[in-house]
Amino acid sequence: MAMAGDLLIARPAGVVLTALGSVAFVVSLPFSAAGGNVSQAAEHLVFRPSKTTFVRCLGCTTSGYRREARDEK
Repeated sequence: MAMAGDLLIARPAGVVLTALGSVAFVVSLPFSAAGGNVSQAAEHLVFRPSKTTFVRCLGCTTSGYRREARDEK
């Protein structure tokens, strides 16, 4: 059930949040550059939502790859 909810609800919502965060980052870029915090803005608005959406196993609650998948390489 967790995988189905993740696939049908959380992942599409994550894609939308990543796109909205990217747009917000571009809009805030002049202000972030003036304040010297471009990397922080990119981390919070773009990288975290995209990591949660694309670098998380289906049904998992934490971002990143599963340990077993890394050990098999």
